[in-house]
Amino acid sequence: MLTESGNYKCSICGKEFAKSHQIAGHISGAHGRANVGRARLACTKEELYKFYWGDELSALAIAKKFGVSASTVKRQISDFNIPQRSHAIANKLAAQTGRRNYQGENHPQWKGGRISNGRGYILVRKPNHPKAIYKGKYIFEHLLIWESVHQKPLPEGYVIHHLNGNKSDNRPENLVALPTRKHHHILAAKGKRIRELEAKVKLLEKALDSQQLIFRVEEN
Repeated sequence: MLTESGNYKCSICGKEFAKSHQIAGHISGAHGRANVGRARLACTKEELYKFYWGDELSALAIAKKFGVSASTVKRQISDFNIPQRSHAIANKLAAQTGRRNYQGENHPQWKGGRISNGRGYILVRKPNHPKAIYKGKYIFEHLLIWESVHQKPLPEGYVIHHLNGNKSDNRPENLVALPTRKHHHILAAKGKRIRELEAKVKLLEKALDSQQLIFRVEEN
């Protein structure tokens, strides 16, 4: 709670502090986690509703005003059955009021906007790109690079093939556009060759385990 003198007052013991971070540390240290969880705001439901929706204050701003933790504010909002803001509304308010926005490159875990789709392909963040997927925010990196290098969109009925088989290697020299049918033939041929090599490896392992030697006579 903020006093008339401008200090922050502990809602549990009444002790005053000059800085908001000081009271946060005091509550956590002096009163323990159990008491922090039971801390309450000294305001009515109507007052909290006004702070949250009328004044458009964040939970953190309200917490600093009353000298409690943000989790306490959120819990009391829930206890009072006050509707909580959606992420879209919260982000909009954050942008309007100058509060920090943790989306995109502002997020502390931002990695340059590159992610993997779990199948080996890399996607890059390009919101509103005409070929973006994943809620219109990401596009396949290999597609973006190929179209950028060739200065044209990928022809209809074509796909990008990785020459070395590494789906995350999106160097221009490793990317080639192929008709979908031809690409399927290449993949089928690769799959067949892989199965043949796997069979030979198993045969060699079996021979080595039994200490046998394998000789192959090549015909000229």
